[in-house]
Amino acid sequence: MTTQSNKIHTEVPLVLTGIKVDAALLKAKGACSDGFSAFVQKFPDGADLQEVLHWLAEIEKPDWAKWVFANIGKASTITKIEGSLKVKFCFVAGSLSVSVGIEAGCGIEAGRGIEAGFSIVAKLTIACGLRIFAGLCGWRLPSEAEMQIHCSKLTRGEVSFGKLIEGE
Repeated sequence: MTTQSNKIHTEVPLVLTGIKVDAALLKAKGACSDGFSAFVQKFPDGADLQEVLHWLAEIEKPDWAKWVFANIGKASTITKIEGSLKVKFCFVAGSLSVSVGIEAGCGIEAGRGIEAGFSIVAKLTIACGLRIFAGLCGWRLPSEAEMQIHCSKLTRGEVSFGKLIEGE
């Protein structure tokens, strides 16, 4: 019998995108002065897009992360996690694939798609560029609860598999 990892990850693995973000790019895109100053202080030589998104999750700046997605874009990378993911904020430039479940104390945002073996829970919003899948467990049939996507609001993306429950 095949089983999945029960490991709970409290950090999103860093998967570099090859997309360089630097002061010149932020200035050209019209970043706000607070965001620009904080970025230049943290990354004087620039950084990979995913490094920037990790930093924004760490300093709890979801509005800045949304700006980055809207103005700098997304990537074709896939961040894979064997086990569960439990974080406050989750910002991924490409797609996020978690073998068990995803729980974010605040929000989840992915440039492309989100998929989980079981449920996806965000206390605030969920957003992605394409599609969302919950309950993709391949080693047994998931229960109804394990196929649910809970959030206060789905702001972007389409639920392709699973049941969306908003406003709780």
